[in-house]
Amino acid sequence: MNDIAQIKICDEGNKAIEKIRNTDNLFNEETEICKFALFYAVNKKLKHKEKYSGQPKYGVATFDKEGINKAIKILFPECTETPYLKMESLINAGLIDIGNEIEKNSNALRTMILEFCENILK
Repeated sequence: MNDIAQIKICDEGNKAIEKIRNTDNLFNEETEICKFALFYAVNKKLKHKEKYSGQPKYGVATFDKEGINKAIKILFPECTETPYLKMESLINAGLIDIGNEIEKNSNALRTMILEFCENILK
């Protein structure tokens, strides 16, 4: 299987991005929101689909300037050939979960960020 060159965000993920932008001014760029969603999904071990439908939104070279794909390959050795496809799946799963949590509680994002930071510091 070939890896993807464009990261797609599903409709529910795009709605979550809008909820996040309308809730807090914690992120300057949409890509920052998606990167947080990615790491949130990894941290929470969210179940996710292999593929999500949606329009291509980010070229992988633009999105992954930090080399996140290398971390994905280490964390998910079964995806060494398709790290960007795995990344896309995790981003969408994270966005959907975050969007659902914000729907329940408008302060959920700040709580998530604090919990995420606490987990990193443990």
